Amino acid sequence: SGLIKACQKDRWQLLNRTGKPLSEVQYDEIRFQPYGMATARQGSLWWLLNSQGQAVGTHTFTYLSDFEHLHAVARWRNNT
Repeated sequence: SGLIKACQKDRWQLLNRTGKPLSEVQYDEIRFQPYGMATARQGSLWWLLNSQGQAVGTHTFTYLSDFEHLHAVARWRNNT
């Protein structure tokens, strides 16, 4: 996928193949997924990240499973 995750002081960040950070956002946890995607958790919220390290869409989740055969189980954040 070309993504690298690096940890510094218990915070994770996505890097490209040359080691350059893809964003300033640091996460509590990052999981690699198929097709160059990743899931990332910050506190109790999860995001789906693309191969550029950017959040896909505007949705945040309170639960986001690992992908299996192009499917994942997600619980959308209730914004009310």
